[in-house]
Amino acid sequence: MLWMKPILAKAIRGGAVALALFVVAAGAPSARAEPEDVYAAIGERLSVMRAVAAWKVARGAPVEDLDREAVVLEKATESAGKQGLDAASTRAFFQAQITAAKAIQTCWITRWNGMPPNEPTPDLVTEIRPELIRLGADIVAKIRFSLEAGQTLGPSTDFYGLVDLECLPGPDRAAIAEALSQVSLAD
Repeated sequence: MLWMKPILAKAIRGGAVALALFVVAAGAPSARAEPEDVYAAIGERLSVMRAVAAWKVARGAPVEDLDREAVVLEKATESAGKQGLDAASTRAFFQAQITAAKAIQTCWITRWNGMPPNEPTPDLVTEIRPELIRLGADIVAKIRFSLEAGQTLGPSTDFYGLVDLECLPGPDRAAIAEALSQVSLAD
């Protein structure tokens, strides 16, 4: 999506990381995924939270939307089951991402002093949400491919290097890494 390019450029530190994210975003997950592919996809999904924050602050919408969070968790659990992942551990992983997403949104809104940024804001329903759904499905598929290949996911130098976004608090980033390390294939 064209609107993501400036968001990713602003949200992610380092040109190499941004380039890696664009390469990952360019295609559907392959039958093989390295842990770095998973981490880059997580970073890409979280980077979209700046656009979510811009949309919410422009419309006076609250950061927290418990009804929407329930839908996201339900869809993640459903997707996990279809991909052969343990539903409970995948749900906990997505809950950690939701917690981080709210922290990122709050940070941006605070930086903007509660006023929308002076930039085009994509529509949450027709542009941002479909991209978040696509990225979520991509993450689940890449996790499955990595676990099937016997790879270890979670806290690592690679994770912390690729999931390093402006406004992402360290404890939330660590919680995502830990939750990711607990995701497993279904029995």
